[in-house]
Amino acid sequence: MGFFDTLKKVAISAKCLTGWHGGNYNSIKGKPQCYLEKTCPDCQEYVTKIKHEYGAWKYLNYNNCEAEKECIYCQEIKREIVHNYNKRGKDSNCKIIEICERCQDEKLGSTKHNWIRLGSIELKAGGKRKCKDCGQMEA
Repeated sequence: MGFFDTLKKVAISAKCLTGWHGGNYNSIKGKPQCYLEKTCPDCQEYVTKIKHEYGAWKYLNYNNCEAEKECIYCQEIKREIVHNYNKRGKDSNCKIIEICERCQDEKLGSTKHNWIRLGSIELKAGGKRKCKDCGQMEA
């Protein structure tokens, strides 16, 4: 066995030791399609995993954002808070105000300044531009 064969064997062994097994997953017989299995061709380890495929979110109540979605294969249910934010102006520091249309939860988004312009040209004084809305100066 040559140097490159030994190197390949060590690399494959290291790959498997870190959980990067080769081979393709297949559905497990007698179980829903989200239950998968494979045998690594390099180290012969039997590996399983569950990979759910969920449908669309469905809200549980009209006035809140608690929602659930169901795996299309095994009916596993996943629940989360799913807000639907819309932009509603800016605060005094030019942070975008976002409000959830369902529960009225409010959060601040990214900053969006309104730099002073003359037509399409941005005006600068001393190499700095100024926001019309909040007065912030920035290079």
